[in-house]
Amino acid sequence: MPSSAVHLQSVTGGMQEALVGQTFQPFTIRVTDSSISPNPVLGASVVFQSLVGRMPNNEPILWIGQSSSTQQPMPVILSYTQATVLSDINDLATIQPSTGGIEGAVVVLGTASAGSASQQFQLQSLPVN
Repeated sequence: MPSSAVHLQSVTGGMQEALVGQTFQPFTIRVTDSSISPNPVLGASVVFQSLVGRMPNNEPILWIGQSSSTQQPMPVILSYTQATVLSDINDLATIQPSTGGIEGAVVVLGTASAGSASQQFQLQSLPVN
């Protein structure tokens, strides 16, 4: 199958917030082909890339759909990870996102990609007040 025929759909865990010290839920992607009635794709290589960063002054990130009159600053990048997962018999590929042992309030900005398709995910650990 040509890589341009692969489609990715976020199933669970694409946008999460958790308190510092709590574990994020798994992030799951569905892999299908480009048919009018999409068919599952077994054994597709899905590359998950994650950046862990800290926002200046531990400010929260703004989720899509929220509005702000100011430009969001870029996080300071603290770590980078990459993992390849094969889609299973149910056309799903799943990772367990983490902060990589970095303590405190952080953001995890990531991408899942297969062929020319990609899906982003955003996770945030919030300080306990």
